[in-house]
Amino acid sequence: MVKYSLMDQIGQQPKDGVAVKQVFFTKQASALYAITAGWPGKQLVLRDVKVPAGATVTMLGVAGALPTQLAGTTLTITTPDLRPDAAPCRHAFVFKIAGAEVLPEK
Repeated sequence: MVKYSLMDQIGQQPKDGVAVKQVFFTKQASALYAITAGWPGKQLVLRDVKVPAGATVTMLGVAGALPTQLAGTTLTITTPDLRPDAAPCRHAFVFKIAGAEVLPEK
């Protein structure tokens, strides 16, 4: 019998003194999708992603592109200011990043 802890598996513990929220990724030919379990807050910071210059970032279920900042391989997405009844979901949120890809873990 082996100890099983979902929180250990998804990495919610701080890493190198920095809080970590787990993001799950899936990819299609033209876009990378970042999926968060729960609302990410005012910003979602994705590290180790390759994003082409001028790439559009959207949130599924919300109209329009989101403001972003790209610094090397770190993408900061400013999330929309939504009322709880205007959110497209209550449990998971999906951000579509055109032309992006996740870089291999170091």
